[in-house]
Amino acid sequence: MSRQHNPAISSDSALAHRHRWWPVLAFSDLDGNVRASVEALAASPYLRRSTSVRGFVDDIATGAPREVVTGR
Repeated sequence: MSRQHNPAISSDSALAHRHRWWPVLAFSDLDGNVRASVEALAASPYLRRSTSVRGFVDDIATGAPREVVTGR
């Protein structure tokens, strides 16, 4: 079975790539980065106001998540 090129899928993927609004960047302050990410997500017009946005950090030693912030 051969794969065929589907221009609709390619153009959708390219469009999504060009319009990313939440880049993943390096950071030195883990909690601060989580807070900033939660703020960005909570402000997104793509989420309903009733959507809960929370941020967690995993404790590597215990494997337990630790809640950093609740956005809304």
